Amino acid sequence: MIMLKDLTEEKIEKLSDTQLYNLTFAPLIQDVREIDSFTQKQMDESAICVYGATIKPIKRRMEKLAKEVKRHNPKLIIFSGGFGWDGNNFKGVTSKELEKTWTTKTYQSRVNKRISDVIHCYPEIAQAVMEKMKEMWNEDKETSSDFDTFLNSYIEEIMEEYVQKMMHDKQFEEHLMGMYQKQIKETDKANFETWLKTYIKENFIRQFILNRCTEADFMQIIWDKVYNKDGNIKSKAIREEKSFVTCENAENCLQILQNYPDIKNLIVINEWPYVLRAVLTTKKVADRLGSNIHIMGLPADRSENLGFEFKDMDDYRNLLITQIRKMVTYPDVGDMDITEYLNMKSFCEDGPSIKIGNRLYSFAEKNLDERE
Repeated sequence: MIMLKDLTEEKIEKLSDTQLYNLTFAPLIQDVREIDSFTQKQMDESAICVYGATIKPIKRRMEKLAKEVKRHNPKLIIFSGGFGWDGNNFKGVTSKELEKTWTTKTYQSRVNKRISDVIHCYPEIAQAVMEKMKEMWNEDKETSSDFDTFLNSYIEEIMEEYVQKMMHDKQFEEHLMGMYQKQIKETDKANFETWLKTYIKENFIRQFILNRCTEADFMQIIWDKVYNKDGNIKSKAIREEKSFVTCENAENCLQILQNYPDIKNLIVINEWPYVLRAVLTTKKVADRLGSNIHIMGLPADRSENLGFEFKDMDDYRNLLITQIRKMVTYPDVGDMDITEYLNMKSFCEDGPSIKIGNRLYSFAEKNLDERE
């Protein structure tokens, strides 16, 4: 018997391309088959948990959730994830260290890109943020003016500041006009004043997203505004907003399920290369908490009929080796017998299709190691 935790760094590096595929994906096939065969009664005894990430992985996971719920409504849906989407892990970091990070160009560039991805992938989030800001404004008993009046006044004030700065700062003027010219090419909007008002309003929204929105918030908004906008889905949805790492996702979700003793199954949604680690982590936490709940993984595809995509063989090996290395070395990840998967001579049956470069591979291929 060979256990996952028995793998050394040398053994991991020597795994064949086919072994990497089977070790990463094959343990999940039985879970997928079992979930596919679930009756509505079994789903009534199940919870589906979506672990958070940045918006693009969240998008794929939410698409998978929607497909599954379309077949059968689970008893419970848990959206789990805190503020880790900006790339900062608050765990074990002092406030001074965080403040130092927030001022770096690297952080600012990364977080601006991630906020842009949020708005691009789901404009509904920007809409929901505006609704939330208005709701919070109306709840403020000390506020006399309405939110729209305040926002218009704020935009006019910032516009005046920008115009004055442009008159005295050539570099700032070139920066702002450069963004405006790019916007013209993309949307044919030629009015600078209109563009500037939109730009300031978007920055107002972006700041709220950065400071107030968790991964669980993103998922709840997507669920409410996109997949359950008619409110017809019976499953109860819960947000869990304290988790920054997978073991915290697992523990916080399992703590929630203690209030639902009739739930027998926990289905964890994640993407193909990452879901096994999420499942093994959740199982180890369950063992520590003395939970008997049946934990399964449900992989989210990269796109329709494509499990995952790699730039080339180096990217394929590097990503899968990294995931296996994490499963072996991370103390929060549980162990498992991997003998069967290491001895497979070809792709496991019903494994995900993967694209490496411009070539598509599936379990029907004889052997990845015999590729052309």
